Amino acid sequence: SSVGAKITDPSSPGLLLRHGKRSGKRWFYRFTHPDTGKQTELAFGRYAEPGRPVAAKSGLPYLSLAQARERASELRAQRADGEVPQLPGEADRAVEPTIAHGGNALPRR
Repeated sequence: SSVGAKITDPSSPGLLLRHGKRSGKRWFYRFTHPDTGKQTELAFGRYAEPGRPVAAKSGLPYLSLAQARERASELRAQRADGEVPQLPGEADRAVEPTIAHGGNALPRR
């Protein structure tokens, strides 16, 4: 695919592959956010080209088309349950809600 291309998969609703100039080919899951009603894209992996060695990079895992379809199915199930789709481990990094108090942020109790 050419740089800037966005490819959707008709057999897996919400799954798309974007080819960025700097970021390379990345898998996204597109969904409607339950709180805002806006379309949201969640990056969850990099495209692993068949037959090409995968260079070790930090961040997103390399996924084949079959693996990306499986991950998108998991994210779609979360959304169908009324949740905001999250990747494994994201809940651990959730930011604690805060209340502004005199210019300082205090943890909500």
